Amino acid sequence: SGTGYLYRVNANTGTLTQLNDMTEYNCLNIVGGKLYYIDTNKGNHIYSCDLDGGNIKIINSNNCESFCIYDGRIYAYAASYHKDIINYYASFLISMDLDGGNIESFTNIPAYYPNVSEGGIFYVAGNNRTLEWMSHDGRTHYSILSSRTGEFNVAGRWIFYRNEEDSGALWRVRI
Repeated sequence: SGTGYLYRVNANTGTLTQLNDMTEYNCLNIVGGKLYYIDTNKGNHIYSCDLDGGNIKIINSNNCESFCIYDGRIYAYAASYHKDIINYYASFLISMDLDGGNIESFTNIPAYYPNVSEGGIFYVAGNNRTLEWMSHDGRTHYSILSSRTGEFNVAGRWIFYRNEEDSGALWRVRI
C-alpha cells in the first residue's frame, strides 16, 4: 500500500485493514494469530505480538540475525559481536518453543537464514557463505553449494537462491 505498514486483506472485498503501526519487520512469521519478528531497532531480539500489534512480548533477547518457525519451534541464528566483529565461538544456531522456552543449541557455526523443513535444516554458513544442510539433530552436515549464497528458499525439491558470485542473480538447484 506504499505506507510500509502491515495489512490484512479481505479476500472477498479487497478491503485493507492496517494491523499495527510498525513499519520494519525482519523475518516476519505468522503462526496461530501471532506475529513473530526480529525488531532491528531493539537489539535484534525476537518478539511476538497479536496481529493488531498489541500484547508485545520478547521471545528471545539474543542478537538474532534471522529465524524461521517449523513444527511449533523457532530456529534462530543468535550472533555474538565484539567491536562489530562476529564472535563465532559465542554464536549459535538455537531452537526454542514459540514462547521462548526450552532453548536448545545446535552448533556454534554461523548459520544465516535457517530454513527448516521435514527434510532437515538448510542454512548459509560462515564467511564463505556456502549453502549447507544439517540433520534435525545437528549430527550430520553436508554442503549443497560451495559458491557464495545469499538469501534462499526451499520449495518442494528445489532451492531458489541468490548467487552472490553472479551479481545476486536468482538461481535454483535441486535439494
